[in-house]
Amino acid sequence: MVRDTVSGKLTDPDEAVASVTPGSTITISGLGNMLCPEATLAALEESYLADGTPESLTVFTPIRAGNEDTGLEHLAHEGLLDRLITGSFNTATQPGISELVTTNAIEAYAFPMGVAFQLLEQQAGGSPGLLTEVGLGTYVDPRRKGAKYNRATGDLVEVREVNDEEYLFYRTIPIDVAIIKGTTVDRRGNVSIEHEPNELGIRDMAMAARNSGGTVIAQVKRISESTHGNGRSVAVPGDIVDHVVVDPSQRQILGHDCVDEALTGGIHRSLRPGERSDVDALELRKRIILRRGLAEAKSGDLVNLGVGMPVYLPAVAKERGRFDEITITTEHGNIGGTPNPEEFGSHYNFESQLKSADIFRLYQGGGLDVSFLGLAQIDAFGNVNNSNFAGILRGPGGFIDITNRTDRIVFCGSLTAGGLDVAVDDGELVVESEGRNRKFVETVEEVTLNGETALDAGSTITVITERGRFEVTRDGLVLTEIAPGIDVDEDIRRHVAFDIVVDDPLATYDLDALTTSPDGRRSG
Repeated sequence: MVRDTVSGKLTDPDEAVASVTPGSTITISGLGNMLCPEATLAALEESYLADGTPESLTVFTPIRAGNEDTGLEHLAHEGLLDRLITGSFNTATQPGISELVTTNAIEAYAFPMGVAFQLLEQQAGGSPGLLTEVGLGTYVDPRRKGAKYNRATGDLVEVREVNDEEYLFYRTIPIDVAIIKGTTVDRRGNVSIEHEPNELGIRDMAMAARNSGGTVIAQVKRISESTHGNGRSVAVPGDIVDHVVVDPSQRQILGHDCVDEALTGGIHRSLRPGERSDVDALELRKRIILRRGLAEAKSGDLVNLGVGMPVYLPAVAKERGRFDEITITTEHGNIGGTPNPEEFGSHYNFESQLKSADIFRLYQGGGLDVSFLGLAQIDAFGNVNNSNFAGILRGPGGFIDITNRTDRIVFCGSLTAGGLDVAVDDGELVVESEGRNRKFVETVEEVTLNGETALDAGSTITVITERGRFEVTRDGLVLTEIAPGIDVDEDIRRHVAFDIVVDDPLATYDLDALTTSPDGRRSG
């Protein structure tokens, strides 16, 4: 007979959050709508609104959990939240948290996401911190902002020298409470994640809390009447779980009623319309950029895709018959298969899955061949800002980890933004409406990638726009290719805030190929 140890841990959300005391540091699982312990976070908010407790919390979480009125938004109350340390923000979908940050109502730090996951590992192991080159020369470097996003004054990052080389030292953060989400708890309290698309560091969160003398709250959908048949299916051992909240209404993905096993590795199936990107549905400028960008990938490449425009690259690769030549990864652990464009980080039919800290180790150490990333701002020195621009608070996500030692970094983005519209007329690209906002700026608002540091690490940096292809060099940005019909001075230099070098001879985009589908349909 299986010894029942879970019964004494079962509790409702209100009782579970009573273990969160004023001034606690908590870590929370989640990636947008995935692995978000929604019922427990809602109870935490209700406790504060009803009784004014717990207050003055610090939240340390690698990724933002929830969207709009879910997840971290439950904690978006001045007084409840005192400090936030995370790798991602979203001004559009988490306005409450964003307002607390921008109005200095709380202290905020933005860490590289991979570093944040690895700090949880280090805390679990009793280490004082993490020594790494990740973040050198960026806004995370204490000689710039030290990862501080507002009035925050405490120093969490230091520069240290080892063997005459500079590194950043990120201090570990003791965890008082870990609030995580799983799928099933068995009679021994073991938590599995068979319905969850990703692992997202929940074991490291639980161990960090346990070894800090803290509390682990696991929210699940159901209880198994026996133990898990295969111990390898256990994500978090029951011996380190203190409270279990069972929420039968819990969803695999917030806002979706059904469990899709193609996102969990449970089944392999062909994708239906709506589950894969439709290239023809993309704006013309995006089709041109992505089709030209795909040419930067080589057969056999291990590829990373960032958020934004690059998530549609797999559709272009399938359209061009190149999908099976490359292996696609995203920063949340999935390798192979097709990234889900609706819930970034999940993959249909993935081939393997690494835990969060491990996928970032692969990236940080140079395991990738090429990464395709979005582009918000770039300057003459190849410095890129993708984290905090034009009043849009995003944080770095995995960007800084990904670009640390990747051989080829390819930025995919339009030359300008905000109202840009292009067309093809008689084989030439025509800018019908220019974007209101420059992306090629004199000085980036924040350095998320340091161009000089990346070049020193041996990376090549390429920028693909609808009008031309650029390379970042030590002498500045070099225009190497141009779309037919585009005038260098009128259509490019006029909208770039710094001098560029024009290659001689200057190659030309094959616009016909970039605007024609394999079945012969032309874009216009």
